[in-house]
Amino acid sequence: MKKYKLNLTLAMFLFFLGIMVESLAFFVGHADHVPFVFRVISPTYYSANKGFEKLRDIKLLKPTDKGFVEISQLFKEIAVKQNSVDVIKKITPTEFTRKNAYQSFSTKRVKEVIKVEVKLSNGQVVDWDLNIISTMVKDLKSTNTFKIAMVIFAIGVFIQIISVVINTPKSIDN
Repeated sequence: MKKYKLNLTLAMFLFFLGIMVESLAFFVGHADHVPFVFRVISPTYYSANKGFEKLRDIKLLKPTDKGFVEISQLFKEIAVKQNSVDVIKKITPTEFTRKNAYQSFSTKRVKEVIKVEVKLSNGQVVDWDLNIISTMVKDLKSTNTFKIAMVIFAIGVFIQIISVVINTPKSIDN
């Protein structure tokens, strides 16, 4: 009788643990709507997105602001493609300033352009496009959140199956 009670307690514990793990999977699967989840599963994206939002809304991003380091890294990724690595190692962004938007006309379409002025440690000022920053920040977001959520959910279901197996009475053959 005591062993059965222990098995029942363990089974109930595992069942509720499975529910908690499945709830975790729900939050991971809906990370776009539950921002604190991104702090855990994709902290680089979370910080870069905070920096992007500040740059977009307040029009200024300084080294003391959250996300400045991540946005600077994105800038350096672009700069390395256009300059030598030795030059890029010597300079760092010191400030990002968003400028007013304007319309760019071409023969095929009209596009809104929002320039970002990047001040560098060597005194140089370079223009960058806010739309490019937005795309690069979005690329930092883990695209595998749904797969991660499904794996976590499957683990929760597996834990619950174990709880049912433990709680199933064994037939005794004599």
